Amino acid sequence: SADLTIRMTAGGATPLHLAAASGQIECVRILIDAGAALEAQSDRGLTPLDAAAHVGAFDCAQLFTSYGARDDAAADCAILGGHRELRDWLKASTSWTPLHHLEVLTFERALDLLH
Repeated sequence: SADLTIRMTAGGATPLHLAAASGQIECVRILIDAGAALEAQSDRGLTPLDAAAHVGAFDCAQLFTSYGARDDAAADCAILGGHRELRDWLKASTSWTPLHHLEVLTFERALDLLH
């Protein structure tokens, strides 16, 4: 099996960081389902959620939070990247109920979480 924690760049980005920073939602989903660490940190302490927020990858950010990723710095990364709407959503998403999260999951992932 592939090493999902391998550092792909000099800055310590993992495959999940790179997929998130590219807005590749399906790649992000596949990596998470394969066991990639949601809270993996680059050398600068950035998580994949931070990477998605910085580039304004709204769908990736939603997916990360639906899988339980939490990071106070993500909202700051969004605003630094010029993505005010995403920043506002990230701040509000901490008050989401489980039903909110189920709305953005695939059917299969929702079933996995319920088991």
